[in-house]
Amino acid sequence: MERREYTRIACHVDAVLHLPGDARQHGLVRDISFGGAYLECMRQEACQRGDGPSSTCTLEMRIKDTPQPTRARIRCQVVEVTPRRVGLRFTGADAGDYEHLRRFLLHNAEDAATLLEEMQVFPNPAFSDEFHLPGFSHWLKRMLERLKQRDTA
Repeated sequence: MERREYTRIACHVDAVLHLPGDARQHGLVRDISFGGAYLECMRQEACQRGDGPSSTCTLEMRIKDTPQPTRARIRCQVVEVTPRRVGLRFTGADAGDYEHLRRFLLHNAEDAATLLEEMQVFPNPAFSDEFHLPGFSHWLKRMLERLKQRDTA
């Protein structure tokens, strides 16, 4: 088992895991970070299908507990399969889906300022293209400063 690099956030998000060959697994994301997630399968046998660890897939999350409900589709690799859970490592996303994921994580984090700093200091290489958007680093620094000011006020 690999060491986790990012802060884990407990959640309850409806999701569908799209596997190769049009296979799907419905479930709940109950544990997520900037690096990956655990999907709890709705049916026990569902987690046993697919190609197992190393499969590439897409996690589609139905995010409802943010100011604007949305869906995020994140490319993943299966890293662990148990009878009831699938462990996923994020491997990439389109810019819009990345932004939905980032906002969801910050909205649900116990300490958003620390999580934002973690995202900046230890960027996930799967999302490296998003960190090179014009003005993104400047915006991120301003957001971090605002969050720190809010926490000290």
